[in-house]
Amino acid sequence: MNSYTETEFFVGAIPYQMYVQYYRPSQDQNSVPIVLLHGAFHTGTCFVKTPDNRQGWAAYLAE
Repeated sequence: MNSYTETEFFVGAIPYQMYVQYYRPSQDQNSVPIVLLHGAFHTGTCFVKTPDNRQGWAAYLAE
């Protein structure tokens, strides 16, 4: 069982300008949010899963 909740939504009119996905710890730690932005030749997928299907940085940091 995950110790976080995952939420996603789109921003803007169709075609959407931005896709947002965030992970929130189940128990609020009163900590500062961490924002991960992808760029260059990567997508946000690199923060969600690794090539060998392990959890990525987003879930790791939320836990």
